[in-house]
Amino acid sequence: MRAGLSAGEIGAAGGAILGGLNGGLDAQSHNRNFWDGHEYPQSQSDYEYSYASNNTGRPDDDGVITRDEANRWRIVGHGQPLNADASKVDLAFVSPSDFDYKVNKSQVIQTLWDSKDGEVYGNLTMKYLGGHEVEISPDVYNFEMHSWSNPINWIRNFATWYGNPGNGQDFIIRFYNHGIIGTDIWGR
Repeated sequence: MRAGLSAGEIGAAGGAILGGLNGGLDAQSHNRNFWDGHEYPQSQSDYEYSYASNNTGRPDDDGVITRDEANRWRIVGHGQPLNADASKVDLAFVSPSDFDYKVNKSQVIQTLWDSKDGEVYGNLTMKYLGGHEVEISPDVYNFEMHSWSNPINWIRNFATWYGNPGNGQDFIIRFYNHGIIGTDIWGR
């Protein structure tokens, strides 16, 4: 695990700020609320129809949950849980050293910056099972803000605000199978 943000990450956050303003202005130009942004123009009934008309029926049928699927499920899923295949979550940046090589040790891992799936999962609690396998605890998909009094939370809270698709109901993501983590600098 690492501490702090790189210059690139800070720059990306600045880009997200400008993108968020652009999305809000786009929403206002279409007579919608500024905070609705511009990413989700489909109506709820259109979205429910698209799920009903495809053969899978649910966004988690393939074991992979994308940010778009999770955001839309938050709006139309009525709080029902989704299930993700932990072996398909990008955890290559996690290594056994993050758990001090201790089997059954649990650790909260921040995925936002280092995983291609970070926008969906944020913080995940994982238990090291040995080798390169972890068990991932169920996670609540929500847009909870942390205290603004701590400057460390400012970028995190902004990303949370920016990524929020609007009104919806939080839901649980349950994980099946084991997650596959990477190696440490010694190849272990």
